[in-house]
Amino acid sequence: MTDAFVDMASERLRLERICEAHADQMFAGLQNPQLYTYFSGQPPESILALRKRYSRLALGESPARDEYWHNWIMKRENSSVPIGFLQSTIKKDAPAKALLAYVLFPEYWGMGYAREGLGTVIQHLAKTAKCSRFEALIDTRNRRSIHLLESLGFAQVELIQAADFFNGASSDEFRFRLDLKSQSNT
Repeated sequence: MTDAFVDMASERLRLERICEAHADQMFAGLQNPQLYTYFSGQPPESILALRKRYSRLALGESPARDEYWHNWIMKRENSSVPIGFLQSTIKKDAPAKALLAYVLFPEYWGMGYAREGLGTVIQHLAKTAKCSRFEALIDTRNRRSIHLLESLGFAQVELIQAADFFNGASSDEFRFRLDLKSQSNT
């Protein structure tokens, strides 16, 4: 599965394997409170804390060694400035399925970068890791992400009520799924 965790490029993006050094580049962008509207979490407390986190993520697997973790920093093709990150989690006992997530800094919303980045990751994992099913969990209020997933061919398959609690309120989530096997049969 390590061959699935490589640097990649698309038409307008470079996707760099996450490493500890990315923490210095990402820290300021991750301080924006708009990023935490639809998922639990807080901005990193310090660059040192973010370096430690990225160092763990760069290993490519969970501490329990039951999941592959693939995390990429997104940058525009001719820029060294990060615009967000993409991640996939693949359980070792279910290698055909990847759970996807992403964060795009607000100043880049609405430009198609998240769609392009996710599409690149999906194509890459389908080819290198033989993933055929992709899922994402999205807060039911996050219209942008819902539209993004639908534009990539994902379908809502489940409503998870009270999936999380943050910002003083309960949050419901949709599970979205893209099944490449069923698409190829149509």
